[in-house]
Amino acid sequence: MNISNRAPTTSRRCPRRFTLIELLVVIAIIAILAGMLLPAIGKAKEKAKVAKTKAEIKGLEIAIKQYESTYGYLPVAAGSSDVKYSSSSDYAPLIRRLSCSGTPTSDYNLRGIKFIEVNAASEYKDPWEKDLIIVFDANYDGKVDKAISGTADDVMKSAAIWSRGPNGTDNSGASDDVTNWK
Repeated sequence: MNISNRAPTTSRRCPRRFTLIELLVVIAIIAILAGMLLPAIGKAKEKAKVAKTKAEIKGLEIAIKQYESTYGYLPVAAGSSDVKYSSSSDYAPLIRRLSCSGTPTSDYNLRGIKFIEVNAASEYKDPWEKDLIIVFDANYDGKVDKAISGTADDVMKSAAIWSRGPNGTDNSGASDDVTNWK
């Protein structure tokens, strides 16, 4: 039998594979796209934190207004000047009053109404884990005095509430601070 007279067989072709250079180009393109996307994700996260802070401040403001509407006075002792709460130890009693998590008789919420939901009475922080700043119009003159609050102008509200914002510095409602009046 002669081997050379055999009919030619169809050869199997190997599927085409990517070369190393093609793979490196694809990886480089993915890296460039990821590099462009990461800053946008960071900005979106900051915007989400600002939006969350605005919502929390608005909820606190509504709770204060409901308390005032229910009892006829703000949830602070009335005084001759405005009252500023700038740390959680200052406003923990306020949050207890509004959330009705303390003893009603000692915390000025005699009817036991829950005006606000919080996880812990002494923990009411912004998304950057900083305390909110609250200034009440305790003398009921229709404005929060700029001398007490440190704001650039008087705030025409019964309670000025703000967060120090992303930079964590109290700018008295200016710069990147998140407020309930602007």
